[in-house]
Amino acid sequence: MSTVCPFRAGSAYGRGVAIPTTITCVDCGGVCSLISYEPDEGWEPGDIVAFRCRDCLDRWDVELTVEDIEA
Repeated sequence: MSTVCPFRAGSAYGRGVAIPTTITCVDCGGVCSLISYEPDEGWEPGDIVAFRCRDCLDRWDVELTVEDIEA
């Protein structure tokens, strides 16, 4: 399975800019939904974003990085 950060494809960060609301579960291939709330100051590198899989109920905590923003 790929370990590529799910935010690199066409994402942007900052106040009022949305990150993906779903990603693909690495374990089962199901859909993971965003369960984190956007911080008041917007998304920034180092923020942890949490997702929960609809199928296997695994939780995925993904750290946003500077590379995610520059991609």
